[in-house]
Amino acid sequence: MKANRNTFIFVLTGLTLLCIPIVTSPDFSKGIHMFDVPPFQRSFLGYVLLLLYFFLNYFLFIPKFYSQKKYVIFGLVTLACFLLVTFLPDVLISVQAPQPPQVFREPGMNMREPGFHPGPQPGLIFQFGLVFILSLLLRIQHQISELKNEKISAELSYLKAKINPHFLFNTLNSLYALALTQNKQTPMAILKLSSLMRYVVSESESKKVSLKKELTYIEDYIELQKLRFSENVEFHYEVSGEPNGYEIAPLILINYIENAFKFGLHTDKRSIIEILIHVENSRLQLKTRNRIVYKNGDVPGTEEGLQNSKNRLNLIYSGNYSLESGEKDGFYLVNLNIKLDD
Repeated sequence: MKANRNTFIFVLTGLTLLCIPIVTSPDFSKGIHMFDVPPFQRSFLGYVLLLLYFFLNYFLFIPKFYSQKKYVIFGLVTLACFLLVTFLPDVLISVQAPQPPQVFREPGMNMREPGFHPGPQPGLIFQFGLVFILSLLLRIQHQISELKNEKISAELSYLKAKINPHFLFNTLNSLYALALTQNKQTPMAILKLSSLMRYVVSESESKKVSLKKELTYIEDYIELQKLRFSENVEFHYEVSGEPNGYEIAPLILINYIENAFKFGLHTDKRSIIEILIHVENSRLQLKTRNRIVYKNGDVPGTEEGLQNSKNRLNLIYSGNYSLESGEKDGFYLVNLNIKLDD
Protein backbone atom coordinates (compact mmCIF):
# COMPACT_ATOMS: atom_id res chain seq x y z
CA MET A 1 0.00 0.00 0.00
CA LYS A 2 2.77 2.44 0.92
CA ALA A 3 4.73 1.52 -2.21
CA ASN A 4 1.66 2.30 -4.34
CA ARG A 5 1.23 5.63 -2.56
CA ASN A 6 4.86 6.60 -3.19
CA THR A 7 4.56 5.60 -6.85
CA PHE A 8 1.45 7.78 -7.14
CA ILE A 9 3.31 10.75 -5.61
CA PHE A 10 6.27 10.25 -7.97
CA VAL A 11 4.02 10.12 -11.05
CA LEU A 12 1.97 13.11 -9.88
CA THR A 13 5.11 15.17 -9.20
CA GLY A 14 6.57 14.29 -12.61
CA LEU A 15 3.39 15.17 -14.50
CA THR A 16 2.98 18.41 -12.56
CA LEU A 17 6.54 19.60 -13.22
CA LEU A 18 6.27 18.75 -16.93
CA CYS A 19 2.86 20.39 -17.31
CA ILE A 20 3.68 23.68 -15.57
CA PRO A 21 5.82 25.15 -18.40
CA ILE A 22 3.28 23.98 -20.98
CA VAL A 23 0.08 25.39 -19.47
CA THR A 24 1.76 28.65 -18.36
CA SER A 25 3.52 29.32 -21.66
CA PRO A 26 2.37 32.39 -23.67
CA ASP A 27 2.91 30.20 -26.73
CA PHE A 28 0.37 27.59 -25.57
CA SER A 29 -1.98 28.45 -28.42
CA LYS A 30 0.64 27.27 -30.92
CA GLY A 31 0.13 23.67 -29.84
CA ILE A 32 2.98 21.30 -30.64
CA HIS A 33 4.84 24.10 -32.39
CA MET A 34 5.54 25.75 -29.04
CA PHE A 35 8.44 23.29 -28.71
CA ASP A 36 10.11 25.18 -31.57
CA VAL A 37 10.10 28.45 -29.60
CA PRO A 38 13.42 29.02 -27.79
CA PRO A 39 11.93 30.74 -24.69
CA PHE A 40 9.62 27.77 -24.18
CA GLN A 41 12.48 25.32 -24.75
CA ARG A 42 14.47 27.09 -22.07
CA SER A 43 11.57 27.00 -19.60
CA PHE A 44 10.73 23.36 -20.35
CA LEU A 45 14.36 22.27 -19.96
CA GLY A 46 14.46 23.97 -16.56
CA TYR A 47 11.53 21.91 -15.31
CA VAL A 48 12.97 18.70 -16.78
CA LEU A 49 16.16 19.37 -14.81
CA LEU A 50 14.03 20.08 -11.75
CA LEU A 51 12.31 16.71 -12.13
CA LEU A 52 15.68 15.00 -12.52
CA TYR A 53 16.87 16.72 -9.34
CA PHE A 54 13.79 15.47 -7.45
CA PHE A 55 14.61 11.83 -8.16
CA LEU A 56 18.36 12.26 -7.61
CA ASN A 57 17.72 13.97 -4.29
CA TYR A 58 15.28 11.27 -3.13
CA PHE A 59 17.18 8.19 -4.25
CA LEU A 60 20.82 9.37 -4.03
CA PHE A 61 21.69 12.64 -2.30
CA ILE A 62 19.50 12.30 0.81
CA PRO A 63 20.38 8.63 1.60
CA LYS A 64 24.08 9.09 0.81
CA PHE A 65 24.74 12.47 2.41
CA TYR A 66 21.86 13.76 4.53
CA SER A 67 21.05 10.43 6.24
CA GLN A 68 24.78 9.84 6.83
CA LYS A 69 24.99 13.27 8.53
CA LYS A 70 27.32 14.65 5.86
CA TYR A 71 25.47 17.95 5.97
CA VAL A 72 28.23 20.11 4.44
CA ILE A 73 28.52 17.88 1.37
CA PHE A 74 24.73 17.69 1.14
CA GLY A 75 24.50 21.49 1.26
CA LEU A 76 27.15 21.90 -1.46
CA VAL A 77 25.44 19.33 -3.68
CA THR A 78 22.11 21.09 -3.21
CA LEU A 79 23.67 24.46 -4.10
CA ALA A 80 25.32 22.98 -7.20
CA CYS A 81 22.03 21.47 -8.32
CA PHE A 82 20.24 24.76 -7.72
CA LEU A 83 22.73 26.61 -9.94
CA LEU A 84 22.47 23.97 -12.65
CA VAL A 85 18.68 23.96 -12.65
CA THR A 86 18.36 27.73 -12.74
CA PHE A 87 21.24 28.71 -15.05
CA LEU A 88 21.99 25.73 -17.30
CA PRO A 89 18.94 26.33 -19.57
CA ASP A 90 20.29 29.84 -20.33
CA VAL A 91 23.68 28.39 -21.22
CA LEU A 92 22.36 25.61 -23.45
CA ILE A 93 19.56 27.53 -25.18
CA SER A 94 20.29 31.06 -26.31
CA VAL A 95 17.32 33.32 -26.86
CA GLN A 96 17.80 36.06 -29.41
CA ALA A 97 16.98 39.38 -27.87
CA PRO A 98 14.64 41.48 -30.05
CA GLN A 99 16.15 44.50 -31.79
CA PRO A 100 15.19 47.72 -30.08
CA PRO A 101 13.33 50.31 -32.13
CA GLN A 102 15.24 53.33 -33.37
CA VAL A 103 14.67 56.05 -30.87
CA PHE A 104 15.98 59.60 -30.99
CA ARG A 105 18.37 60.17 -28.12
CA GLU A 106 19.41 63.44 -26.70
CA PRO A 107 23.09 63.69 -25.93
CA GLY A 108 23.73 62.43 -22.40
CA MET A 109 20.50 60.40 -22.16
CA ASN A 110 20.94 56.97 -20.57
CA MET A 111 18.12 54.76 -21.87
CA ARG A 112 17.98 51.01 -21.28
CA GLU A 113 17.23 49.21 -24.45
CA PRO A 114 14.21 46.95 -24.22
CA GLY A 115 14.81 43.31 -24.91
CA PHE A 116 15.32 39.88 -23.35
CA HIS A 117 17.49 39.72 -20.27
CA PRO A 118 18.49 36.14 -19.42
CA GLY A 119 18.62 34.93 -15.84
CA PRO A 120 17.03 32.51 -13.42
CA GLN A 121 13.26 32.26 -13.66
CA PRO A 122 11.54 33.28 -10.39
CA GLY A 123 8.93 30.53 -10.77
CA LEU A 124 11.65 27.92 -11.21
CA ILE A 125 13.47 29.10 -8.08
CA PHE A 126 10.27 28.75 -6.04
CA GLN A 127 9.60 25.30 -7.52
CA PHE A 128 13.14 24.19 -6.64
CA GLY A 129 12.46 24.95 -2.99
CA LEU A 130 9.20 23.00 -3.06
CA VAL A 131 10.83 20.02 -4.78
CA PHE A 132 13.67 20.04 -2.25
CA ILE A 133 11.25 20.01 0.71
CA LEU A 134 8.97 17.39 -0.87
CA SER A 135 11.78 14.96 -1.68
CA LEU A 136 13.30 15.41 1.80
CA LEU A 137 9.99 14.81 3.61
CA LEU A 138 9.16 11.76 1.47
CA ARG A 139 12.59 10.23 2.09
CA ILE A 140 12.45 10.83 5.84
CA GLN A 141 8.97 9.27 5.94
CA HIS A 142 10.30 6.27 3.98
CA GLN A 143 13.18 5.81 6.43
CA ILE A 144 10.82 6.01 9.42
CA SER A 145 8.63 3.35 7.79
CA GLU A 146 11.66 1.10 7.23
CA LEU A 147 12.73 1.47 10.86
CA LYS A 148 9.21 0.59 11.98
CA ASN A 149 9.19 -2.53 9.77
CA GLU A 150 12.60 -3.58 11.11
CA LYS A 151 11.32 -3.16 14.68
CA ILE A 152 8.26 -5.30 13.93
CA SER A 153 10.44 -7.94 12.25
CA ALA A 154 12.73 -8.05 15.29
CA GLU A 155 9.76 -8.40 17.63
CA LEU A 156 8.32 -11.23 15.54
CA SER A 157 11.66 -13.05 15.52
CA TYR A 158 11.82 -12.72 19.29
CA LEU A 159 8.30 -14.09 19.72
CA LYS A 160 8.96 -17.00 17.33
CA ALA A 161 12.11 -17.84 19.25
CA LYS A 162 10.00 -18.12 22.40
CA ILE A 163 7.22 -20.12 20.72
CA ASN A 164 9.46 -22.80 19.19
CA PRO A 165 11.05 -24.04 22.46
CA HIS A 166 7.59 -23.88 24.04
CA PHE A 167 6.31 -26.30 21.39
CA LEU A 168 9.36 -28.54 21.70
CA PHE A 169 9.03 -28.87 25.48
CA ASN A 170 5.36 -29.81 25.21
CA THR A 171 6.03 -32.46 22.56
CA LEU A 172 8.95 -33.94 24.47
CA ASN A 173 6.68 -34.29 27.48
CA SER A 174 4.32 -36.32 25.30
CA LEU A 175 7.17 -38.56 24.13
CA TYR A 176 8.33 -38.96 27.71
CA ALA A 177 4.88 -40.20 28.68
CA LEU A 178 4.98 -42.74 25.84
CA ALA A 179 8.46 -43.92 26.81
CA LEU A 180 7.40 -44.47 30.42
CA THR A 181 4.67 -46.86 29.28
CA GLN A 182 7.09 -48.51 26.80
CA ASN A 183 4.60 -47.86 24.04
CA LYS A 184 5.52 -49.61 20.76
CA GLN A 185 4.56 -46.49 18.85
CA THR A 186 7.33 -44.42 20.44
CA PRO A 187 9.71 -44.74 17.40
CA MET A 188 6.95 -43.58 15.06
CA ALA A 189 6.21 -40.71 17.39
CA ILE A 190 9.87 -39.68 17.26
CA LEU A 191 9.68 -39.64 13.45
CA LYS A 192 6.58 -37.45 13.64
CA LEU A 193 8.40 -35.10 15.96
CA SER A 194 11.30 -34.96 13.52
CA SER A 195 8.92 -33.98 10.72
CA LEU A 196 7.30 -31.34 12.89
CA MET A 197 10.62 -29.83 13.93
CA ARG A 198 11.80 -29.79 10.34
CA TYR A 199 8.77 -27.67 9.50
CA VAL A 200 9.41 -25.37 12.46
CA VAL A 201 13.04 -24.85 11.43
CA SER A 202 12.40 -24.42 7.69
CA GLU A 203 9.20 -22.36 7.74
CA SER A 204 9.19 -20.36 10.97
CA GLU A 205 11.44 -17.67 9.49
CA SER A 206 9.05 -17.15 6.57
CA LYS A 207 6.61 -14.27 6.80
CA LYS A 208 3.84 -16.35 5.23
CA VAL A 209 3.42 -20.00 4.23
CA SER A 210 0.71 -21.77 2.29
CA LEU A 211 -2.31 -22.61 4.41
CA LYS A 212 -2.18 -26.20 3.16
CA LYS A 213 1.32 -26.59 4.63
CA GLU A 214 0.22 -25.16 7.94
CA LEU A 215 -2.76 -27.50 8.09
CA THR A 216 -0.52 -30.48 7.33
CA TYR A 217 1.71 -29.42 10.22
CA ILE A 218 -1.33 -29.22 12.53
CA GLU A 219 -2.54 -32.65 11.41
CA ASP A 220 0.88 -34.15 12.13
CA TYR A 221 0.83 -32.58 15.57
CA ILE A 222 -2.63 -34.00 16.24
CA GLU A 223 -1.53 -37.46 15.10
CA LEU A 224 1.31 -37.24 17.61
CA GLN A 225 -1.12 -36.31 20.38
CA LYS A 226 -3.46 -39.17 19.47
CA LEU A 227 -0.80 -41.59 20.68
CA ARG A 228 -1.75 -40.51 24.20
CA PHE A 229 -5.48 -41.11 23.74
CA SER A 230 -7.36 -43.59 25.89
CA GLU A 231 -10.94 -44.80 25.92
CA ASN A 232 -11.83 -41.75 27.99
CA VAL A 233 -11.01 -39.29 25.18
CA GLU A 234 -13.71 -37.96 22.87
CA PHE A 235 -11.97 -36.11 20.02
CA HIS A 236 -13.23 -34.39 16.88
CA TYR A 237 -11.10 -32.56 14.27
CA GLU A 238 -12.50 -31.14 11.04
CA VAL A 239 -11.32 -28.82 8.26
CA SER A 240 -14.07 -27.43 6.03
CA GLY A 241 -14.27 -24.93 3.19
CA GLU A 242 -11.54 -24.45 0.61
CA PRO A 243 -8.04 -23.84 2.04
CA ASN A 244 -6.23 -23.96 -1.32
CA GLY A 245 -4.63 -20.77 -2.61
CA TYR A 246 -4.29 -18.96 0.73
CA GLU A 247 -1.31 -18.00 2.85
CA ILE A 248 -0.99 -17.58 6.60
CA ALA A 249 1.69 -16.64 9.12
CA PRO A 250 3.46 -19.83 10.23
CA LEU A 251 2.75 -21.27 13.67
CA ILE A 252 0.01 -18.72 14.33
CA LEU A 253 -2.68 -21.34 15.13
CA ILE A 254 -0.75 -24.09 16.87
CA ASN A 255 -0.63 -22.54 20.34
CA TYR A 256 -4.43 -22.54 20.66
CA ILE A 257 -4.55 -26.17 19.49
CA GLU A 258 -1.75 -27.11 21.90
CA ASN A 259 -3.67 -25.59 24.79
CA ALA A 260 -6.76 -27.64 23.94
CA PHE A 261 -4.67 -30.78 24.49
CA LYS A 262 -2.78 -29.40 27.49
CA PHE A 263 -5.92 -28.54 29.44
CA GLY A 264 -8.34 -31.04 27.89
CA LEU A 265 -6.46 -34.34 27.60
CA HIS A 266 -6.27 -36.71 30.52
CA THR A 267 -5.80 -40.47 30.27
CA ASP A 268 -7.82 -41.23 33.42
CA LYS A 269 -10.58 -38.61 33.19
CA ARG A 270 -13.29 -38.16 30.61
CA SER A 271 -11.82 -35.76 28.05
CA ILE A 272 -13.60 -33.87 25.28
CA ILE A 273 -11.63 -31.97 22.62
CA GLU A 274 -13.03 -30.35 19.46
CA ILE A 275 -10.94 -28.53 16.86
CA LEU A 276 -12.77 -27.00 13.89
CA ILE A 277 -11.17 -24.99 11.07
CA HIS A 278 -13.31 -23.38 8.39
CA VAL A 279 -12.00 -21.39 5.40
CA GLU A 280 -14.33 -19.28 3.27
CA ASN A 281 -14.15 -15.96 1.39
CA SER A 282 -10.53 -15.22 2.42
CA ARG A 283 -11.31 -15.77 6.09
CA LEU A 284 -10.19 -18.53 8.41
CA GLN A 285 -12.09 -19.46 11.56
CA LEU A 286 -10.51 -21.64 14.23
CA LYS A 287 -12.74 -22.96 16.97
CA THR A 288 -11.46 -25.10 19.83
CA ARG A 289 -13.48 -26.53 22.67
CA ASN A 290 -12.09 -28.68 25.42
CA ARG A 291 -13.34 -29.90 28.74
CA ILE A 292 -11.10 -28.46 31.45
CA VAL A 293 -9.33 -31.36 33.15
CA TYR A 294 -6.32 -29.29 34.25
CA LYS A 295 -6.36 -25.86 35.83
CA ASN A 296 -4.23 -23.00 34.54
CA GLY A 297 -1.81 -23.22 37.43
CA ASP A 298 -1.16 -26.89 36.72
CA VAL A 299 0.48 -26.14 33.36
CA PRO A 300 3.46 -23.74 33.48
CA GLY A 301 4.15 -21.25 30.70
CA THR A 302 0.59 -21.16 29.35
CA GLU A 303 -0.14 -17.48 29.94
CA GLU A 304 3.15 -16.47 28.35
CA GLY A 305 2.50 -18.66 25.31
CA LEU A 306 -0.99 -17.22 24.79
CA GLN A 307 0.32 -13.67 25.17
CA ASN A 308 3.05 -14.35 22.62
CA SER A 309 0.46 -15.63 20.15
CA LYS A 310 -1.71 -12.57 20.70
CA ASN A 311 1.26 -10.27 20.22
CA ARG A 312 2.05 -11.96 16.89
CA LEU A 313 -1.57 -11.56 15.81
CA ASN A 314 -1.42 -7.86 16.67
CA LEU A 315 1.79 -7.38 14.71
CA ILE A 316 0.86 -9.40 11.62
CA TYR A 317 -2.92 -9.13 11.40
CA SER A 318 -3.64 -5.84 13.14
CA GLY A 319 -7.23 -4.88 12.35
CA ASN A 320 -7.74 -8.11 10.38
CA TYR A 321 -8.49 -10.60 13.13
CA SER A 322 -10.78 -11.17 16.10
CA LEU A 323 -10.18 -13.44 19.08
CA GLU A 324 -12.58 -14.60 21.76
CA SER A 325 -11.57 -17.05 24.48
CA GLY A 326 -12.68 -18.07 27.93
CA GLU A 327 -14.32 -20.64 30.19
CA LYS A 328 -17.96 -21.64 29.97
CA ASP A 329 -19.76 -24.48 31.76
CA GLY A 330 -16.55 -26.38 32.50
CA PHE A 331 -15.20 -25.98 28.96
CA TYR A 332 -12.55 -23.67 27.53
CA LEU A 333 -13.55 -22.07 24.21
CA VAL A 334 -11.48 -20.28 21.56
CA ASN A 335 -12.92 -18.54 18.51
CA LEU A 336 -10.27 -17.00 16.24
CA ASN A 337 -11.07 -15.30 12.93
CA ILE A 338 -8.29 -14.17 10.55
CA LYS A 339 -8.47 -12.43 7.18
CA LEU A 340 -6.11 -14.43 4.96
CA ASP A 341 -3.79 -13.40 2.13
CA ASP A 342 -4.52 -14.83 -1.31
